[in-house]
Amino acid sequence: MEDQTKTTKQLVKELAELRQQIAGLQTLEADYKRADKALRASEFELSSIFKNAPLLMILVDQERRVQKANYSAVKFSGRAAEDMIGLYGGEALRCIHSKDDPRGCGFGLYCKECPVRQIVLDTFETGETHYRVEAKLKFTTRRGDVVVLLSTTLISLEDGHRVLVCIEDITERKRMEEALREAETELEHTIEVVPGIIAKANARTGYFTDCNPALSSILGFSSEEFLARPFIEFIHPDDRQSTINEVEKQLKGNPVARFENRYICKDGAYKWLEWGATAADEKGVV
Repeated sequence: MEDQTKTTKQLVKELAELRQQIAGLQTLEADYKRADKALRASEFELSSIFKNAPLLMILVDQERRVQKANYSAVKFSGRAAEDMIGLYGGEALRCIHSKDDPRGCGFGLYCKECPVRQIVLDTFETGETHYRVEAKLKFTTRRGDVVVLLSTTLISLEDGHRVLVCIEDITERKRMEEALREAETELEHTIEVVPGIIAKANARTGYFTDCNPALSSILGFSSEEFLARPFIEFIHPDDRQSTINEVEKQLKGNPVARFENRYICKDGAYKWLEWGATAADEKGVV
């Protein structure tokens, strides 16, 4: 009878332990389901970011063949995403040199110097991330050079390494910058040769920022002297307040101001000058 009681107690104890283990397994299962759900949500989010990123993005293997391509790459190349898979990167994006050699992208004479190929291979070899490397490329889908910023990063997966290639098209920005430089050069030339006075001043600091030779010719000061002193010092004391009033109007958004005042010449004489001024930017340059 005593042995039977011990056996019953042992069974009760084992049953309690078993129930505890089951409860622990149920907790682990719930934790696993939550983690799996969070992982799936994270994967979906990352996939959405990749697909919809405003940058051209392709994932290539060690042979430089496309494994994935986002919507920007599809739009740029004019190929369906599934048609890009398995092609060399240059072929998928329609690089103009991808047909230079019958073997395809990476085998032509230009390919040895191709910046995309170079940094992709370097990233595979060294693991180094390249960030926004500027390069000029040619594609059959676009006329002329396409100026881009190239970025690469190594991604390690269970079945091997991949390189994520990001390409940012800055062609239009570079064209605008070049047009702006040409306009500035033309303006500088105009300022130098125009017979009338042209000057720029920062109304907030009170100093000239630029002036043409005509101002020096009329008043006798060198350009360096004009830029080294507040412009109000070159104005007759009796005319300074009216000039300040006009400058304040410029800072408040008055589009154009016209006024006359007396300027001090280097020899001590005064000359009357008529001015037309307009604000050039939001920083108070007039």
